[in-house]
Amino acid sequence: QEVTVAVSEAQPRLIGTPIQVANTISYKVAPGYGVDGHDLLCRTTTAESGGHFFALDLATGELRTHPLNHLEAYPITPASDGMIYVGSTTGQIMRYDPKTDGWSPLAQAFSGRGLYHVRCMTEGKDGWLYVGSCYGDRARCRMSDGAVEMLPPIAEAGSWYVSSCATLPDGRILFGLGHQCRMICYDPTQGRDVGQ
Repeated sequence: QEVTVAVSEAQPRLIGTPIQVANTISYKVAPGYGVDGHDLLCRTTTAESGGHFFALDLATGELRTHPLNHLEAYPITPASDGMIYVGSTTGQIMRYDPKTDGWSPLAQAFSGRGLYHVRCMTEGKDGWLYVGSCYGDRARCRMSDGAVEMLPPIAEAGSWYVSSCATLPDGRILFGLGHQCRMICYDPTQGRDVGQ
């Protein structure tokens, strides 16, 4: 059976403003977070590329840019409060308000513990952001007021790298660990790890 495929003649269009050295670290689509409910493409660049956070309205092409004020940022987390949270290599968590274009620090996730890279972040079901660093530390940050609590150290000795985290349907937080390929399950109601 013969099949005819229609080919569109539409040309790709450039949206947003190009930057000189487009060294993107991280990106994520925030569906419906923009003004008038438009989708946003959020991304961060390295210090070599200016060290910025960008929010691009995919419907209008409007680009909003904010300095990271630190070296690099990896996790971008659109949250249920309508804000977009960004974790950095200095341990700082920034909060972006897409409706007002507001950009401000929420918290220093690893305050007083040296330079810790926030490599992953997820919103829990309890109003906290859960973060992990490439040095094996984990913390949570309350979205309402920026309060920070360190999670218990990983019980097993090792050169841990917390490279991913996700919220499970029951509210527990699953942390993925590099180097030794483990996953550890943290229960916020018990305040401890409950399995791996």
